[in-house]
Amino acid sequence: MPSPQSSSGQSCGRGSALPPYARLVPMLAVAISIMILLGACNGPTPSVIERPRLPTAPAAFGKPVSLPAPTIGKSTKVFALEAAAAAVLANRRLKNDDAFYRDVRQEFGAKE
Repeated sequence: MPSPQSSSGQSCGRGSALPPYARLVPMLAVAISIMILLGACNGPTPSVIERPRLPTAPAAFGKPVSLPAPTIGKSTKVFALEAAAAAVLANRRLKNDDAFYRDVRQEFGAKE
């Protein structure tokens, strides 16, 4: 049985011949995609990030304040004064710790 041909003499349908570059197009698209992906991975290497050196904390930073212990024979007024002095010291340490932390954040450019 003769194969169907068009009026120009070329065969038509499934058996038609593809142009020579037709098989290269998909491979070229894959190759270009791979090159783009690998090119993105080949960017400049980041320099070693050095952590900033934080200042040393004050000696009393975060240290607990010892509270006076009630003892037999100690006047209640003396005990109350010792407890009040310990509370004042504790509050002063808290304020100093807060000021230190605020200064550190400011020095290293932290946003509020």
